[in-house]
Amino acid sequence: MKKLAGLVLSILLAITAITGCITTNIKGFTDLDYSGYKLKRVVVRAPNTGFTFGERLATSMTEEFNKNGIYVASFLAMLPPTREWTNEEVAKE
Repeated sequence: MKKLAGLVLSILLAITAITGCITTNIKGFTDLDYSGYKLKRVVVRAPNTGFTFGERLATSMTEEFNKNGIYVASFLAMLPPTREWTNEEVAKE
């Protein structure tokens, strides 16, 4: 009986997750003045990804931009933290 209940719950969660994605609607707008514009410089930032993954993502993005002749600046190099935080202080906030 527990296996059946777990199976039913799993199916319901899967259906809920799938139908929740169906209603996503994205619109994009293009500024025609920038048609064909080539980027020369970008800033790379990977928020809310965790330090290790964020660093790997930023490094990978930097390599890809550099292959295409685009200069990349690090967000943290441009705007460094203003103070040091311990894990305990972050948990309090």
